This record gives sequence, C-alpha cells and structure tokens, in this order.
Amino acid sequence: MSIAALNCIILGCANIRDVYRAKKTFNAISTEFGRLTPTIDSYNGLICAFGNLNQREDSAMFFNQLKGLGIKANSTTYVLLIDAHLSAGDHKSALSVIEDMVLSGFSPTKRIRVRCAREMDTENYADVNALVLMR
Repeated sequence: MSIAALNCIILGCANIRDVYRAKKTFNAISTEFGRLTPTIDSYNGLICAFGNLNQREDSAMFFNQLKGLGIKANSTTYVLLIDAHLSAGDHKSALSVIEDMVLSGFSPTKRIRVRCAREMDTENYADVNALVLMR
C-alpha cells in the first residue's frame, strides 16, 4: 500500500463526508502501515473532511498537529482551514489563518478573497486586502 493510495482514500472519504472513515484511514497510516508516515496530503484530506462537516475545531487541531510535527503547510492547507473558519462564521480566526498564510509566503487564492468579500464585514475585508498587498 502506498501513501498516495491512502491519501486518495482519505480525500474520497472527505468528499462523501465520511469523517469517521477518513480519520480511521489517517490513523492506519502510522499504525497498520508502520513504515509509512502521514504527508501534507494526508493532513489536507483530513482537514477537508472535518471542514466539510463544519467541525473547524478539529480542522484547526490537525493543522496545529502538522505544524508541531514540522510538516510544512502548503497553500491548499491554508485554503481548507480558512474555508472551515468562514463556514463557521469565525472571521477573526479566518483572518488569523490568512495572516499566517501570507507570512508563510503564500497568497490567498482569488476564491478565498471573493468569499471573504462576500462574508466578512468591511473592516475585516480591508484587513484581508492589506495582507494581500503585503505579499
């Protein structure tokens, strides 16, 4: 079994909103397939699964876990976490993740900027624009 195949299973579970099976597959990477370790794609699939069910606390927990393990987040990771916070209506947390994203060298995608414009108040969206210009 390859890590890429397991990552596909995790993402597939995320797409059908089966967070239980996504998490079980994620945990199996280290336990049942001992020589394999989760990659950024493994974490992205799991963050996506929790975000799809509006469980942003769990998404944020796995984001913090990957950072604690020294795994470098990519643009997709940030977008998934921002989506989770925006879906929950937590604009301040979304803005914090956008700031972290920009400081890590990534620019918010056009989709994220459009969504922020649609869902955030004027002051928070002005902060998003300032962060984008900072890049």
